[in-house]
Amino acid sequence: MMSSTFYSVSNPFRDLEQLETIERFLKENDPFVHAAFSLDTSKYQLRDYLQYSHNPGPPIYAVLDRNIISRVVKVGSGGSLDVENNTDRLTMAVMAFLCAANIEVEPNIALYEVTATQENNNVRSELAAVRIANELHPTTYAEIAFGESKHASRFELRKARKKIKYMSLNSAKFERFLPHWEMHHLALTKIAVLARQNKNPEECLRELFRWSLEDAFFDGIAVSLGVVLLGSKGGRSLVMRAVRSSDPDKRIAVVANATWDLTYASYWVKRTKQFNGPCLFVTADKRLRALCRLAIGNHSHQELFRDYWPAPHAKELLRAYNDVEAIARDMPRRRDYYSTDAWKQKMHEMQRELTKQLRDIVSD
Repeated sequence: MMSSTFYSVSNPFRDLEQLETIERFLKENDPFVHAAFSLDTSKYQLRDYLQYSHNPGPPIYAVLDRNIISRVVKVGSGGSLDVENNTDRLTMAVMAFLCAANIEVEPNIALYEVTATQENNNVRSELAAVRIANELHPTTYAEIAFGESKHASRFELRKARKKIKYMSLNSAKFERFLPHWEMHHLALTKIAVLARQNKNPEECLRELFRWSLEDAFFDGIAVSLGVVLLGSKGGRSLVMRAVRSSDPDKRIAVVANATWDLTYASYWVKRTKQFNGPCLFVTADKRLRALCRLAIGNHSHQELFRDYWPAPHAKELLRAYNDVEAIARDMPRRRDYYSTDAWKQKMHEMQRELTKQLRDIVSD
């Protein structure tokens, strides 16, 4: 255990009380999912991160979702936030902590979403705003988070702009579409179509398993979301209520939005393997955190079925899921086939047909 003298030397906040308020608020809201990083006490104690950064080793990165990044961009651009909004406040507490811990913000996946979903976007200016925001003092964020200020001062913003002046802002081609988004979108459209059919939830889930093996592919994280959404608790979710809407445009839109959740999770898992060091995922979305924890192995499928399915069915469905996963894992040349033009054409054809079904099918 580190003594309080560590804080007197290294605490970047105004005082110990401000730091402890930030740590307590983050712990209560729990926005972090972590990988490849073992903490002695809590993922919301700054001293552990500072101790890590004082030792030789790779830096810590944080992948932020679009809801968080959009608020970071606003502050980095000189805008104001509403401290009565919990996501605004949480974003400021997150940035206070990340900046204090010298954690590098990785905004790429959020900027991919911008290019895919918004017209007339200016991704390069948003990336610059994120870099500026990453250079602001932690106390600036703490003061916004707890109502002492509504925005970063002009002085702080000028200092940050000078620091990023010579940074390269062309690190990624954000207009390029993500292939795993398309795969997730196909699987989620199938789940939505199943949810609108006059079948019981267990039949729907078993049909999803069959379709994944015989007609399409086994997208593990998408199937896991299907376990949640088709389960007794998942049926009450905002996603499923929108899927059952009489408005076909609303049904199409919610599937696309949920696809981005899956894409964030799979992108983060990929980045944890690419970064030569620890990586956090940060989101205010509880369901997205659960997906990321499942994808990285911090949550088991046994827990998932237990949480979302009644006991008589959970054990049987878990066994069926494990069988399907094992078969998919052992399928020869699976990866080679999914990179071929023939597969891409088939996937696009299935997507068009399923989207038509989702638009046209009448739910009983």
